[in-house]
Amino acid sequence: MELEEDSVQWYKYGWEHSYLEMITLVILTCLALVFEVCFHQLMHAMEHTYLYGDEHANTALVMRGSSRHVTETRTRHRRLFKEFVSRVAGEFMSLGFLGLSVFIFNFIGGFDILVEKFHSTDDLHLPESVTEYAHFVELVHIKLFLGMAMYFVLVFRVVSGGVRQVRKWEQLNLQRIEHATSSGPTDSPDPDFDKYLRLRGHFLFKLSDWQRKEPTHFRETCRMLGMCATSEGAQRKLDLWLHENFSFSEYLAINVEHGVCDSIEVHPLTWLVVLLIMCSFAVIDRLGRLDSIGLGTPICILLAFGMLASMQWLAVRKHRRILDRARASGVDQQLPISFQDAQQQSAHSDESMYTEKPAAHIVKNLHRHYNTEMITLRVLQIVLFLISYFFASTLLDLDGWRLHAKRTWLYTAGFVLLFSLLSYSLPSSVPTFLALMALPPYMDDDNLKMFFSVLAGDIQYHRRRPSDDHDHDLPHQVADESEHDLPHQVADESVLGSAHRKDDAIESLS
Repeated sequence: MELEEDSVQWYKYGWEHSYLEMITLVILTCLALVFEVCFHQLMHAMEHTYLYGDEHANTALVMRGSSRHVTETRTRHRRLFKEFVSRVAGEFMSLGFLGLSVFIFNFIGGFDILVEKFHSTDDLHLPESVTEYAHFVELVHIKLFLGMAMYFVLVFRVVSGGVRQVRKWEQLNLQRIEHATSSGPTDSPDPDFDKYLRLRGHFLFKLSDWQRKEPTHFRETCRMLGMCATSEGAQRKLDLWLHENFSFSEYLAINVEHGVCDSIEVHPLTWLVVLLIMCSFAVIDRLGRLDSIGLGTPICILLAFGMLASMQWLAVRKHRRILDRARASGVDQQLPISFQDAQQQSAHSDESMYTEKPAAHIVKNLHRHYNTEMITLRVLQIVLFLISYFFASTLLDLDGWRLHAKRTWLYTAGFVLLFSLLSYSLPSSVPTFLALMALPPYMDDDNLKMFFSVLAGDIQYHRRRPSDDHDHDLPHQVADESEHDLPHQVADESVLGSAHRKDDAIESLS
């Protein structure tokens, strides 16, 4: 698009401005990534500096004669708001580093070199003075700053929704414990509590068929509990123990925390894809002579709408299917029910409920072998970053407001509507999506590690708790086996810390 003759800008066509903006944006992003990597390496090194108690731990290690590190057996729950604030501070520090870099580059005469080495031609117009270069680069820097601020506004909404959902699950779990220990009626008018019971029942119901479908996971679970996996009734004993003692709310919480923190800490692969997209936009600008920002803005708006609708539809559909199946099979009751019992109970109403279709089998294997929820979140990250930057670029497009006011107003209205919908839907859709993708049959390796981590913490908790009638199925050797035979990565992430919180919660209820 050619600009009007009264324009005093250095560029003649819109694609020339977009081309140089993409090149500048790639350079600034690379500088920010270099600074961020160095900063994180420094912070990682600081985590291994001396802390009081290290000498005691080393002495205990020598006295034990063990080759393993002395670690706390507790799940590493993370304060999502703290992680968010820390990430925002680090990101804005990176943007401050970019401002310093631009200042130093101008101070040492870098823009003078660009003016001398690169001249405008009939094929490509470039800035003709140091002032034009400095003003242009600083404007791109401010766009990146404003775009990151908008991106973190959306991430903050995700964090707040995740915290609210995790707290709700914990409250519902306490409500379940109260109902289980009370002698009165257990019916609850709370629909959220009913949904929670059905989700928990669905989870344990799927685990009740591990002996047949997942023998490796079944043997590992029995080993942690000190049970013989080949003994008669092993699956039934495991079902009873998990039904009474497994912290399902904590399992959901860990999975949501993991996914939300991945959204806060942008993965390097995500930045690489963003850089490739920016380079592609620059190639489109240069070779196709098209304004990639002008063309990409409506595309990103439509893509964000489509992805948001797809995630919401998938979460609602899967949630509804789980609840319907739980109601039909009876696993929403507060009594343990095995896979075989539920299959017999519901066989007269829906014989195809437990028959897996070929297409469903392919999708299930895809989810199990690849962490599809993390892939979805990272694609969402890319889309959110692009629309945030394009929104900032639209707001700060001075020539656009002066020469194409109607189009700029239209894009701005579209972005405002999109951000409003994202702010409304992300707090509920992302935690729900992460929780549902952590349920069978979509449990991948990361979900399994979290399951065994929570299970190890439950074992430790019931070992430390005074014995009662509910622990008659748990052998005494569980205490030693859960601490020494547990795989290293699981033992380091077990849930002893959360067990103390369970003690306080149960005491408060009583």
